[in-house]
Amino acid sequence: TLLFLALAGCGADSDSNSPAGSDAPGDNGGQTEQQPTNSFTLAVLPDTQKYSRYSPERFDAQTQWIADHYQEEKIPFTMHLGDVVDQAWVGQEWTEALESLAVLNDNPQTPYSVLAGNHDVLDSNLYDTERDPGAAPYLRHFSPEQQQQRFTTFQGADPTGFGSYHIFQGQDRQYMVLALDWRTAYATLDWAQSVLDAHPDMPVILTTHQLLNIGEQSEDGNQAIFTDHGLRLWSRLIYRNDQIFMTLNGHHHGEATMIAKNQYGRDVIMQVVDYQSGYWGGNGMMQLITF
Repeated sequence: TLLFLALAGCGADSDSNSPAGSDAPGDNGGQTEQQPTNSFTLAVLPDTQKYSRYSPERFDAQTQWIADHYQEEKIPFTMHLGDVVDQAWVGQEWTEALESLAVLNDNPQTPYSVLAGNHDVLDSNLYDTERDPGAAPYLRHFSPEQQQQRFTTFQGADPTGFGSYHIFQGQDRQYMVLALDWRTAYATLDWAQSVLDAHPDMPVILTTHQLLNIGEQSEDGNQAIFTDHGLRLWSRLIYRNDQIFMTLNGHHHGEATMIAKNQYGRDVIMQVVDYQSGYWGGNGMMQLITF
């Protein structure tokens, strides 16, 4: 049961142990809000590309905050939305990113999912099935074998290695995170459907790099709209599977939410979040989603 959902931005640059600033949603004077005893929180890391290239200390602050607070905040899982680096062919950026993620890699209680954004691949025009896996920098650092060695939440990957799924424990039930590539081919969507079919009773959060964009400003905030690729994901996978109750994507700077009905008439909460065009590539901002 989805008891409560709060989508909140959290800045982690100047002091990784400080709560969100006074302009953060739900701010109450710097005091941590009392959560229901049966709640848990998921951490979301949107596009970290500018940190890996220009200011890795901000990436460090994000992962260190999770490492320092996952117990008190009840964070069983973290989701990265792609664009881990800015220039896929620059080895130093991958080195910086892996150093920032090391604090999570070293603790089996801080698992995360990751996926390739357009900046994580050598040719962003190619679908995942069209790439040479032997030449893919992303797979050198986040291969299925490496992910499996790091966390027991990792359950498998598609034949390309770019798509994967994790299962984590959120309070008294299990949830799946289905992490799909920036440009998923139909064959990969067929693989994703097979994963869903093998776990018919498990609620699923789908993460990908591109699904929603941000349209014109509306009276109640920014309006989320489908990208062409996102519409394909919606019609071929999300709309047809009642298990998928939430999606998260990055790629387009800003924040916006869309709630749409699937073919069963139930709500799917979809959010785009990306801070890369902000100060210092986002200034350590991240998302916390509390159930």
